[in-house]
Amino acid sequence: MCFIFLTANPGEHVALEFSVFETESYDDRLYIFDGNLPTSDLLVLWLSGNVNRILEAPWKSTGEHLLLVFESDASSTYKGYQASFTSVECKYTTVYKYYILLP
Repeated sequence: MCFIFLTANPGEHVALEFSVFETESYDDRLYIFDGNLPTSDLLVLWLSGNVNRILEAPWKSTGEHLLLVFESDASSTYKGYQASFTSVECKYTTVYKYYILLP
């Protein structure tokens, strides 16, 4: 299991963008939590594959932190994912919960 902690500048929000996302369907999982703990609200859960829809827009936190947790059974090798994040000012942040299950 891999944990990645993202922190914005004080008073700002995290904006996370993916440029690549290709993992093993169902056996690799990426969870994105809206906070810095695995008990924070779950913003996104992907049971992957080649997911082009996640490349459409940045994912934004409601506060200064996002936590990414990646799990893999390590049975196959795929490209994985590539992402970048920035610290952004937000007057309004709407959080939607996304659950994407792909074959």
